[in-house]
This record gives sequence, C-alpha cells and structure tokens, in this order.
Amino acid sequence: MYTVSESFGNIIVLEGNISHYSYFDDLYKTKFMSIFKYLQKKYGCTYLFYLLKNIKTKKTIMITSSIDWQKMFIENKLMDHCPISQFGVKMVAKSTRADFISIWNQIPITTKEQANVCGVRSEFNIANGVSFTCQNSSFMEAISLAGEKKHYDFYKQILFDDINMLQHVAHEIEAIAKLKLVTTIKQEYNQKNHILIN
Repeated sequence: MYTVSESFGNIIVLEGNISHYSYFDDLYKTKFMSIFKYLQKKYGCTYLFYLLKNIKTKKTIMITSSIDWQKMFIENKLMDHCPISQFGVKMVAKSTRADFISIWNQIPITTKEQANVCGVRSEFNIANGVSFTCQNSSFMEAISLAGEKKHYDFYKQILFDDINMLQHVAHEIEAIAKLKLVTTIKQEYNQKNHILIN
C-alpha cells in the first residue's frame, strides 16, 4: 500500500523559470492529506496534483502529493517532453475558455523522450491517471489523480463514480490553493513596501 511521505502536502510556486518550494502549515497540510487519504482509500489513488495559474502574471501554484516527482519533473524539464502536458498546452491554446478531461492512457506517445517521461513517472507509482482542466481569461486550473501501474482501470473508477464527489474534492483543493495565492501576494506586497507583519 502507498504510504504518505514526510514531504507530502508541499506547495510549489512557479514564477518564470524560478521555482519556490514550501510546505503547508499544519492546518492546510491536514486538509490536503485528508482529501488524499479519502481518495486513496476509496479508489487506490497514489497521486493527487492541483494547479492554479494566473494567465496574466503566469504565477502558478501547484499542490502535490509527490514532491519528489514534481521536483524531478520541473528541474529536469521533463514537462518539455511530457505527452500529458503537451496535450494540455494544445487544448488550452485553442481558446481563452477551455474545459476538458485528459485520460492519460489515451494520449498518444509519439517519441522516445515522451516514453521516457511516462516510464520515469510510473517509477514513482503514478500511472493510469486522469486530469480535469478548465481555463478562462484570468485563470487556468487543473486537478490530476493517478493510481498504481497495475491499476489499469483507475481512471474509469474516477470518471464513472459520483461527479459531485469530484467537484467537492476540486473545490476543497482550490480553496487551499487560492488562500496560498492570496497569502503569497500579500507577503510580496508587504516585503516591497517594508511592512512588518506581527
């Protein structure tokens, strides 16, 4: 059975080519962990990822259950060859408004580099996933869930179960990410204006 690592519940803030890694405070780590544990118990989920991106500023908040995979993905530029990421980029480029579901196993792998990314991802026990993405003129957000390598029907369990449950999970994680985004903006404002927070 998959176990939650000490680095669980990390937040990554991307600004241009700079990545900032930080930990949740206990309250939000507990909330995120409870969501993940629920998904783990109900579906055998081994990976939970949420992304919130400001379209204008490009600032991106990511919340992940696997910081080791996410660091490797970002720092080794695996996203440049990831078929899932490339599919998402193509879909959101078509319109300022986009809502779509990506079933990982149905996205074609056309290069050796793409196959390598998928292989490395599966070494982290992240496979057979599904991603839900929506974008408007201001924000893009996505949530991804994945299961074990041998859990071939994982995405079917997610897609054909109660859609209200998935919406609830997405709203809970979105609230955590938006609070982090607001907190980050306030901290930056206070630092620029030399305001001390007591």
